[in-house]
Amino acid sequence: MARQIPTQSALPLDLIRELLDRDSPVSPQTLAQLAPSLLTDLQTQATQLHDEALQRARTLIAVALETVDQPLTADTQRRLLEQADDHLAAAEHHAQIASNAGFLIEHPETMAALQAQ
Repeated sequence: MARQIPTQSALPLDLIRELLDRDSPVSPQTLAQLAPSLLTDLQTQATQLHDEALQRARTLIAVALETVDQPLTADTQRRLLEQADDHLAAAEHHAQIASNAGFLIEHPETMAALQAQ
């Protein structure tokens, strides 16, 4: 059964956090249910999380590259790269949310059409 979006009577920060923490993509139809002010807050937070996740991934990749000639085990190298990959996946997830939220803010007619579905 698909998870339903919490009601907007939930605290706005809790609602935003729940959407950002989902493991699965957040559909535009789900985002269209939000008030424009919540969409703006969601877009801002998703953009910040995207930037932070990219920075973490860059740092881990830099460490992995700098330590190629060091006596680190292959397992340690692999774990560094797996963590970087996890951060890149999180960055992609947050970028998608930010992009979809921004699109709906800029195109209220699309938001209205999605709400009608």
